[in-house]
Amino acid sequence: MFGSTFGMSAALLLASPISVDAPENAPAADVAAVEAAKLRGEQIYLHDQAAWHGTDALAAEIDLSKQKELRGYVTEELENGRIGLIFYAELDGANYEFARYEVDGSTVTGGGRHDDPKQHPLSPLLERKIAARNVAIEEAVARKITLCADASPNLVVLGPDQNDQIAVYILTPVVNNGRFPLGGHYRVDIDGDNTVLSGRTFTNTCIDGPMVPKTNPLRPVIQFYTHVLDPHPTEIHFLAAHYMEMSLSIAADNNIWMLNWPEPEEDTEAGGAE
Repeated sequence: MFGSTFGMSAALLLASPISVDAPENAPAADVAAVEAAKLRGEQIYLHDQAAWHGTDALAAEIDLSKQKELRGYVTEELENGRIGLIFYAELDGANYEFARYEVDGSTVTGGGRHDDPKQHPLSPLLERKIAARNVAIEEAVARKITLCADASPNLVVLGPDQNDQIAVYILTPVVNNGRFPLGGHYRVDIDGDNTVLSGRTFTNTCIDGPMVPKTNPLRPVIQFYTHVLDPHPTEIHFLAAHYMEMSLSIAADNNIWMLNWPEPEEDTEAGGAE
């Protein structure tokens, strides 16, 4: 389930500041799954950041509520290691690029709205990712999934993996200042025929964690969680570590996994549980 993603750029593979301390008795398969989850969590974070900051850039140019032809956005990994954010519009029954941005982490480095979207048809891969996104949303509605916030979800659609499967993440957004939701996140796997292969949730509750500025003297250095749905941390734990910018201690299957975020040596600790 945590296989590496086909076509992931070298820049993305090297980007994560998180190191992992695995339990001494952890099975090799679990260690490999956590390493893959680390890369997947980094991917999700970068795609989510691109969607966030690219949307802000487009909203600064135009009133999004008046663009009736807009249907959504999709992201892709670029050869330079950055993320491309593409807003697409439906015109005469076909999808076209409405706007495109290039995002490096949380910084929009270029792009903007196209003067004539019909001169910018979507690539077959982007069309496939949009189709997978739509199928995943239909699956989520059919299963009546619940978010952990009264807001529209964030959507991250990753590229096909080595098995030609697309993973769609339906994420509870950050709505409370200083808190990142670890609950209310879902994954739907779609095959090359645009059929749902599997889906999962990552927690049983709507637990969250602190996002505290590093300038705050009471900032915790470690957050503790108990995870019961897997014998090891998942990509959502790594996503949370990126947003919280702190280390996480994950207790799973009677083992403790440390997700280490670089921190000053003198700091405090905090706790929590799923």
